[in-house]
Amino acid sequence: MNNTVAPTATALATVLTQVLQGMNEMLPANEQLPTGPDVVLMGEGGVLDSLGIANFLVALEEAAEERFGQPLALSDNDLTDLFAGPPLTLATLAQHLADRMAG
Repeated sequence: MNNTVAPTATALATVLTQVLQGMNEMLPANEQLPTGPDVVLMGEGGVLDSLGIANFLVALEEAAEERFGQPLALSDNDLTDLFAGPPLTLATLAQHLADRMAG
């Protein structure tokens, strides 16, 4: 049975939230990461430091492939584009990934 779904922005936002929740399971209560759609993940005011970003991206690639049945391999160009832009929220990352996976 195939449990995959289409990689829409909404579905990706759910996966992103689940990844953050998984990261929170390893953090003390006073260091928990917010998980709302407007949380700034990366960039000015971002909740993830460089190690957090690396862990987040690895977990995201694994979770997205499991959920959508297709690989989500973020290239250096993807990361450069993401870091060069304005602060990245969960919602804007979900939309970026949905656009990327659709094309």
